[in-house]
Amino acid sequence: MRLTHIKKLLTAPKNAEQLFLVVTPTSLSLDKDYDWKDGRDTFTVEVWKQKGDDEPTKKDMGDYSVHVFKNGSSTESVIKRNTNSFSVTASRSDKSYDVRLKVGEAYVHTVTVSVTKDGTN
Repeated sequence: MRLTHIKKLLTAPKNAEQLFLVVTPTSLSLDKDYDWKDGRDTFTVEVWKQKGDDEPTKKDMGDYSVHVFKNGSSTESVIKRNTNSFSVTASRSDKSYDVRLKVGEAYVHTVTVSVTKDGTN
């Protein structure tokens, strides 16, 4: 079974389309006073499509959704359907966010954003 799966991957068409996430930044920091470093408390989520070796695009994306989970939880904090760019404001009490791209019934790409703390009060 596993060998068959590997063979399918190796023989996949070169013009296959895929959707993927671009999340910036992937790390947010709090200083010792729990203020956001550089005043940055948000991260931007973008969804792109690429076909084979072509340049990535945001056109003709099809049906997808983006889900954001806090601190490894199964509870979604943000969900966007067919939205290819948006921002998420982080909370000082959260440690991480998992941003997941879902096409059909499957998650096809995940990016984790961490929130780090630089000392204690």
